[in-house]
Amino acid sequence: MEQENVVFEVPCRSNTGRKPAKTLPASFIGRLVLTSERLLFLSSGKTGALEGIAKAALFGGMAASLMRGSMERRMAKDLDLSALETEGSWELPLAKIKGCEAQGSTFGALWFAWLGPRLVIQGEDESGTEVSFCAFRGQIKGNNKDQLRQLVNDAARQVNQQPRGASP
Repeated sequence: MEQENVVFEVPCRSNTGRKPAKTLPASFIGRLVLTSERLLFLSSGKTGALEGIAKAALFGGMAASLMRGSMERRMAKDLDLSALETEGSWELPLAKIKGCEAQGSTFGALWFAWLGPRLVIQGEDESGTEVSFCAFRGQIKGNNKDQLRQLVNDAARQVNQQPRGASP
């Protein structure tokens, strides 16, 4: 396989489905990575639920929410491709991406994580079954979610318009 060029990588949370998980244990902390060939989520295998509960008990809900971002960045920092074997990881070749939507608002995130900025990625797995993934929190914010959506859609469109056998 040729060297893949990284277009972007952002620490965030992800789960299977079109909507963010409503509880911390149902989503994983990791890093969303767009390369010249695929979109992947490298999972740390951790949900951060215990850390979140402990911080909320010690510092209160608002302070714990602010501290959660640094915890997510720290857990995603050193992940590499070997993390694809970790629970919660996923990957989609660009040719299998049907679309990426930017949803939610920064204002919504003040109340509930599942109302905040997020990317919803739709595609097909190796067997042709439709799959959806949601990436949210971390560095997916109101000011960059549309840009990230555009990068994913443009990359998928470019790959899907190339004749079969042509290199990107």
